[in-house]
Amino acid sequence: MKKLVLYIFTGVFLTGCKTFDYLPKQYKIGEVEYFNFEEFEKKKDEKYSTYYYEDGQIEILKAIGTNYIFETITVYPKNYKLTKRYYPNGVIKERGKEYYHYGSDNFKIGKWEYFDEQGNLLRVEDKEGKDRDYDMTYKEAFRKVACHFGFSMKNLVIEKFLVSEGLFWVFTKKGKSIAVNMQTGKVKKVTISHKK
Repeated sequence: MKKLVLYIFTGVFLTGCKTFDYLPKQYKIGEVEYFNFEEFEKKKDEKYSTYYYEDGQIEILKAIGTNYIFETITVYPKNYKLTKRYYPNGVIKERGKEYYHYGSDNFKIGKWEYFDEQGNLLRVEDKEGKDRDYDMTYKEAFRKVACHFGFSMKNLVIEKFLVSEGLFWVFTKKGKSIAVNMQTGKVKKVTISHKK
């Protein structure tokens, strides 16, 4: 009987740890990557020279232009977009994640990597650490909101707003919006209206 319970527990645990099929391949920091021209040519839309795929979990857009080659993979359940730009020879130029939520501004998160045309790693920027784009990262601001208002990351919309008082992170959930001033760290309730 104990063995049966152990088998059931192990099966449930291993099923819960399954890697989701829709997640893009994770490369190690500094690992070179190449644009797959052959796959792109097979799948591209001839009129626009792009490849597009969407299934509700993930959206993939690949494009080749006169001066660019890029790929974005938006993972809806995880609220991020993996952005990749390539050199004309197909070697990765830069890659990193951006926060994504429909109707919200994207902003860089995590580690961003930059390569030369031979695939050598030039530098890595930590957008949530020393190479941040803002005085306060969205994670630092979110800790204040989660503490004071009990917000969780699930179904949360994160936006940036520049107003006369300064630059703010604004967190919205179920119609309730909380703003955090990026310079002062002050937290306040706000009303957000999105005008087109």
